[in-house]
Amino acid sequence: MYFKKIHALLLFLVLMFSATLASAATPSVSSLAVNPSSINHGYSLSVSWTIVDGGGHSLLFTCPVGVTVKRDDGTNFPCNTRQSTGSFASGSAGFIVSNVSGTTKSLQVQVIPKDSGSSEYDGGSKSATVYVGTSPQPVTSFTLSATSISPGQSVTFSWIGPDIPGVNFQFDCVSGVTMTSPSQSGGTLPCATPAFLSDLASSGSVDVFFTNSSFSSADINVRILPAIASATYDATHSLSTAFTVLGKAATLVPSVGSFTGIQTSVTPGSAVNYDFSWVSSNTAGVNLQIQCGSYLTASLLAGTTTIMQLPCNTPALTQALSSIGTTSISFSNQSTYSQSLSVSLLPQNADGTYDATRSKALSLIIPPASSITMASVSVFPSQTSSPTGTAQSIKVLRTITFSVALQKGSQNAQVKALQQFLAQDGSLYPEKIVSGYFGGLTESAVKRFQKKYGVAKEGDAGYGLIGPKTRAKLNSLEYF
Repeated sequence: MYFKKIHALLLFLVLMFSATLASAATPSVSSLAVNPSSINHGYSLSVSWTIVDGGGHSLLFTCPVGVTVKRDDGTNFPCNTRQSTGSFASGSAGFIVSNVSGTTKSLQVQVIPKDSGSSEYDGGSKSATVYVGTSPQPVTSFTLSATSISPGQSVTFSWIGPDIPGVNFQFDCVSGVTMTSPSQSGGTLPCATPAFLSDLASSGSVDVFFTNSSFSSADINVRILPAIASATYDATHSLSTAFTVLGKAATLVPSVGSFTGIQTSVTPGSAVNYDFSWVSSNTAGVNLQIQCGSYLTASLLAGTTTIMQLPCNTPALTQALSSIGTTSISFSNQSTYSQSLSVSLLPQNADGTYDATRSKALSLIIPPASSITMASVSVFPSQTSSPTGTAQSIKVLRTITFSVALQKGSQNAQVKALQQFLAQDGSLYPEKIVSGYFGGLTESAVKRFQKKYGVAKEGDAGYGLIGPKTRAKLNSLEYF
């Protein structure tokens, strides 16, 4: 009887030990199938598995940079993180794999079983490798708002990149062209390198403004770089397009077509008055500049009323005159001898400054105020002279006594004095150019003078030259 009890006890212990061993069995993945084992970017992948002695499982996708995974319903499936996906011993799931790295990549799929207590058991896991081809076109659309713009205008770039984390832009370097964008503060965008400090969205648009300091048009090539990860790009599968930034508009050169001055009246014992007329082009206005010494003063007139005294040796007016117009100026010489001055017409540049290099100048000789009489005035310089000195004659003003022979090609102070002398009569020397060089215009003026005063005519040996007879007439003439 005693042995029967012992036998029953041993049998019970064996049964209990066997049950304990059965309950403590480790879970394992008996099979894992990944189909297909090699796919292209954006294609589906099926994963199926069987687990023994387990109570559930987790899935782990180990992905390289540029590879992402989604469930077949389109929701994201995080890479490199274990995901508890079920409590069944067997199962399957579908996934969509994307690869925007620029090259074929491999990822690992691992199924980790869980025991009856829902604890993962890595020792019973299985894994498989899948090869994924790269996307041939990470950016599926890239457009721009204009193919030709003027300097200072913007281009709007738009793009779509459904599977990439972001994009950047790269512009070719072109001399004279600079770029800015409201999307990036801190100055201009660089060229020949990713232009934006931070990646732009995977799909969106951006405005970029362009300037061109050259007069020539510039063709700009721009590439959109799909991002693999932050600040890492797949240049191999970028898209590019080109557009033109026109050259800056050529600034029209201001010029003075004509500038004349006519002595119109005098204030006896005080001043000589002149009317100036001009025509200029490619300019918004003009100014006058009077080159004069300390004994000379100039005043702006309105009719016979003095408006203001004008400064010497600087642009005379605070506001520009019209590009075509007239004005009157009164000149007074407080010295005891005649003095020369010049009046220049200065065309205005686009920036409001005046271009002295494109001005035209008139040379005048102003007698002492004490010597000015009504006989000093001529309404038009081309009028017939009056040797008796009537009110319609021009008083001759000379600064030197002509003493040397002059002819075409001469260049000296006496030529300059001759030109100033002849310029007092517009009928003799309408060009009024005082350069000190005896050229063709001066020769023609001398011939007119000789014919007008009977000194020489065509065919005479001294015609057009300043010889003894012509010098004598120049030195003795009192009125034109």
